[in-house]
Amino acid sequence: MNRRKFLLAAGAAGALTSQPVSAHVVLPKYDLPPEYLPQVVSIPEGSAPYEIHVIALNTQDAEVLQKSEELYNELVAIGHEVLFDDRSETAGVKFNDADLLGLPIRVVMSPRNLKQDVAEVTCRRENQPELIPLDELKSRISLLI
Repeated sequence: MNRRKFLLAAGAAGALTSQPVSAHVVLPKYDLPPEYLPQVVSIPEGSAPYEIHVIALNTQDAEVLQKSEELYNELVAIGHEVLFDDRSETAGVKFNDADLLGLPIRVVMSPRNLKQDVAEVTCRRENQPELIPLDELKSRISLLI
């Protein structure tokens, strides 16, 4: 087992809240090379410090940043706890961080998705991304929580 990755994941989850965190970490049965180890932490909805993780990809694109901020503000206004990632990091870094945080719902806003007027929503329970039209996004996310 790659102890360093497990401790990093556990540390990332624990650093977000001062309360004890219950996380589901899948550990390998056998001693596998690091590239085969699971890197996803899934925090149950009731224990997560945030319900929704909004990730803006390619923040240099003004439309992506504007739509992401609008979504963030609308979700906060209706009472959801939202973490907004608008850093100017690569998509890989943001997705890796999102996997380590393990928040229940991830919403990805990208130039490609906005051209189709959709956002990519991933619920940790199913871990299958779904493209949801922007006009249905708030109501669909509320149903997932």
